[in-house]
Amino acid sequence: MNLLIDANVVIAVLEMRKPYFASSKKVCECSELGLVNGFITSLSVANIMYVLRKNLDQSERSNVVRALNIMFNIEDTKGSDLVKAADLEWKDFEDAVQYVVAKRIGIDYIVSRNKKDFKLSDIPVLTPKEVLKLI
Repeated sequence: MNLLIDANVVIAVLEMRKPYFASSKKVCECSELGLVNGFITSLSVANIMYVLRKNLDQSERSNVVRALNIMFNIEDTKGSDLVKAADLEWKDFEDAVQYVVAKRIGIDYIVSRNKKDFKLSDIPVLTPKEVLKLI
C-alpha cells in the first residue's frame, strides 16, 4: 500500500499534538517498519522544518531530517508539479502540490488530519485512524 503522508500527520508526532499523536505515530511506525510504503514530499520536509524551527536547535533539526529520511521515501517536488498544482486552482496551493506529487508517483491513499483540504482529490484521503484500520 502506497501512502502519501501529509505534513500535518508528521508534525502531530513531532510535536506530540493531542488527540492526533497516537494514531499518527502508528502510521509513521508502519512506514518505518515497511508495513506500508510511506512517502512524504520534499515540500513537506521544508514545511515541517519551518514549523519546528523555534523549538529545536540546528543539531536537533538535522536529526529530524535524518529520521524522516529513514522513516519515509522522500519524493522530490518537481517544477512541473508546481505548475500542475497552480493550474488546479485549489484553495491551498501546498495541498494541491501534495496531490499532484501523489498522482505522479501512484499513491493509493493520502493520509491527512484534514481531509477537507483534499475535497477535490480523486485519490482517497484517510485520517491516520482510518488508514490504521486498513493496515
